[in-house]
Order: sequence, then structure tokens, then C-alpha cells
Amino acid sequence: MPLQKIRAAAAEAVAQALKETFDHDEHDVLLEIPPNRAMGDLAWPGALPLARVLRRAPRQIAEAVAGAARWPAEVVRVEVAGPGFLNLYLDRAAVLRRLLAGEAPAVTETAGKVVVEHTNINPNKAAHIGHLRNSVLGDTLVRCLLHLGHAVEVQNYVDDTGVQVADVVVGILYLPETELAAAMGVEPGRRDELITRFAGRLPGEGVHPASTDDFDDLCWELYPRVTNAYESDPALAARRPEVLHAIEEGHSGLDLDEALFALEKAVVAGAAFPARAVARLAAAVADANLRCHLATMARLSVGYDLLPHESDILHLGFWDRAFELLREAGAIRHETEGKNAGCWVMSLADSPEFADMDDPDKILVRSNGTVTYTGKDIAYQLWKLGLLRDEDGSPRDFGYRPYAHWRRTGPAAPVEYCGRAGHLLARTTANRSEHLAGYAYGGGDRVYNVIDVRQSYPQKVVREAVRVLGHPEAADSSIHFAYEMVALTPAAVRLIEARTGADFGLTGEDME
Repeated sequence: MPLQKIRAAAAEAVAQALKETFDHDEHDVLLEIPPNRAMGDLAWPGALPLARVLRRAPRQIAEAVAGAARWPAEVVRVEVAGPGFLNLYLDRAAVLRRLLAGEAPAVTETAGKVVVEHTNINPNKAAHIGHLRNSVLGDTLVRCLLHLGHAVEVQNYVDDTGVQVADVVVGILYLPETELAAAMGVEPGRRDELITRFAGRLPGEGVHPASTDDFDDLCWELYPRVTNAYESDPALAARRPEVLHAIEEGHSGLDLDEALFALEKAVVAGAAFPARAVARLAAAVADANLRCHLATMARLSVGYDLLPHESDILHLGFWDRAFELLREAGAIRHETEGKNAGCWVMSLADSPEFADMDDPDKILVRSNGTVTYTGKDIAYQLWKLGLLRDEDGSPRDFGYRPYAHWRRTGPAAPVEYCGRAGHLLARTTANRSEHLAGYAYGGGDRVYNVIDVRQSYPQKVVREAVRVLGHPEAADSSIHFAYEMVALTPAAVRLIEARTGADFGLTGEDME
């Protein structure tokens, strides 16, 4: 029996029990989903408001209903909690088996298009278990939505212009040669030689089985060496904004071999690295790590439809247009004094969702002119909902080109990346003249952002931005699919250390 039918049957059981026990007709029995699994799978809070009508204690009403109701077979336990809440526990395994045994509804236009964004790993090093968890949760959501008959578009956002990618490039170009060589696992040499050897580790075109490429592992070793070195080397730390600026400016289509030659030539000549060559190296690093990530997720049977790139969002002016819309709507203001002087701030004090916050306003543009992650997310969310439009009403969109094709031989089989046959995985481009015939991306009737609970506040800001721009229904259809973080106890960490030989550096203070 589908869950909605179980819910309806349980509600009918409550109504019937109220009629038989108290001769009371309750036509709208509401069963809620409890906020905590420990409180059951369904809950009836109706005994509390009925106490005045029936002139009985709420708990007495709940206990009477619990004993008199003829519950559907899927309800295996009923408990009365607190002042009179009735909590129902389902046989989850049985319910899941029945759901999976049923045929998936056909995709219908009335079901609407759903966009699900998940994974979104910074393309600067190998994926870790937290990324895998996000992907599994996102992919499970996608499969559930497909089973319910929705047309689903799966997006994996690629932050190819972020500071994390810049840090890897700083390591290649500026980290002492001995440190760079150690991260690469090679003998020390001149930087131009190390750049050549680093480029030789870049995976070829296509997505290869995860066991054949170790480029992301190389970056995993390099990245922390760079970030740790920043603390003791201010000159190295000063390279980070330089490299980041070059990445944001872009490489204008520079060939990778030309970029590598220019970088090696600069080393030999003792000259500054050309900005376009730096940007092209960064793009190669990001794309190589992305291919490794896709191969890792393929082993878990996770596939995607679209790879939106942040570099394309920047170059196509998505944020610029979103900023104009927010300013025209009076949703943001420029602060001239106080701690936010020089910043563009979104005012949230009048929103009920932020009423309990002492300082609810959110900076979208810093005083130095850089856009915050939340600002970029607002622009991206508007595009995902099909609401980012130019002054003439035409949609502001990406260009698109094929990135890869993939297939599954079964529901739980690994994803296999293949030639030109199979399911298309596209990527965005900054060239709006590039189109894929028969494919339309974005424009979701509902959007799920799969991201952990720490991002609840920024996600609320994104939703509120959609609302203040005059799209309340789209705001309500912007769903943060949140999940809690997992924290290991010191004892668990010690156990992992004992089994793996790893050392996580726990101190005696950590063990207290």
C-alpha cells in the first residue's frame, strides 16, 4: 500500500474510533509526519483540541482511540506520548518492499519537472565519505521522484573558479619544489620539469574507471600542503588572490599545451606567469578532478544530466542580472556606515522566517566588490526555476555541449561511461550559441538542493530572495533537502586509527 494510502487509512481508523468511542464525528483527521523518527512515522495531535469538545483529558482521548482503532496492517505499534499525542510506527521494511514491488507511475506533464542538485564537490581533490553520503542521499531522492512519475533533471554544480582550485594551482606554481615533488611522489626537480610531470598525470578525455586515474589523489596530497604553508609563508598566501583573479578572468579558449609551454617558459626565464596560462591550468585541474569524481560516483550507480559550471555563470553575467532584479525590487541596500559599510545587503528583518535572529540581514556583495556564495546561489536558483530573465523578458541561459554518455545495466549496477550511445551528460558553456537539439535545461517546477543542515540559513536567504522578487509559489517550491552532520566520538576515531593505521592527531584533551 502506498504511503499516502496508509496515511489515509490510519486517519479513517482514528475517525471511526472517535465515532464509536465518543459518538463524535471528526471529518478532517490530520496525521502529521513527526519531526523526529523516535516519535513515530505518523502522529495524530488531534486529542489536544478535542479535549474541550469532549470534556476529557487529551491523554485519555488518545489512549481510547489507540485501543479502539482498527489500524491498517502496516501500523505495528501505537504509543501515546506527552499530554496526548498519538504516535504510529510502521513496519518500514514491509512498506518499502510493497512500494518497490509496485510499478512506477508513467511520467506525466502534470507531474511537472523537478530539478535535483546534489554532489557538488569542489574540483580540487578526491571525494571523501561526506561527499559520497550527499550523492547517495541525492540519488535516492532522484529515484523516488522518478518512481512517482516526475520528470527529473539531475545537476552536479562545478565550482571551477573557487578558491580551492586556486590553492592547487598555487601549489603547482609557487610551492617550494621539494614540497611539490613530495606531494607528487617524485624526485625533486626544477619547477618546469615538475609542471610537465604534473600535466602528464592529467587523465585523458572521457571518464575512466576510478581505479585507473589517481589525479584526484595527487591533488589530495598537494592541497593541504599548500593551505598549511600559507600560515608560515605570507608571500605564498599573497599568491592566492592573484591566482583566483586570473581564474575569474578566464583563459579565453587558450590551448592547454600552449598554456603549459608558457608556464614552463616563464619558469626558465624567471618571469611572471601569464594570467591566461594560469587560468587554463586551473581549468584543466578542475576538469580532471571532476572526471575522477564522476568515476567515483559511477561505482555507486550515481549518474547526472547536467554539469553547470560556475565559470559560465560568471562570464554570462547571471549574478549581474540577479543583482539588477533585487535592486529594482528594493530587496537589497547599499550600506554606508557600520560594520557592513560598503556592502550590498539583503534586508530580512521583515520576514517572519528570520524573526528570531538578532542580525538577520545577509551580505550579498562585500565591500571589495566580490560576490558571496549566497549571492551566486540566488542567481543560480533563479535560473533553475526559469526566472532569470533579461529586460526584454527573454530567459538568460547557458550554452550547452555534450560532456559524456553513460548507461546502467540494472537499477543498482555501476554507471558505465561509454561513447556516443547512452544517457547524455551535458555541461554548460559560456557560448550561448551552443545548443543541444531536443534538450532543455533548468526551468524546474520544483527544485531540491541537497546540502547539509549547516547551510539552512543561506538556503532560507535564497528562498526569500525568490519570494521578494514576486515569485511566492516558486519560493515554496525551492526545497532545501537537508541532512544532519555525522560526528565521530573520540573512541570511534581511536578504533578507526587502530584498524587503518591512520593518525588523526587526537590529544588527551580531545578524549575527555
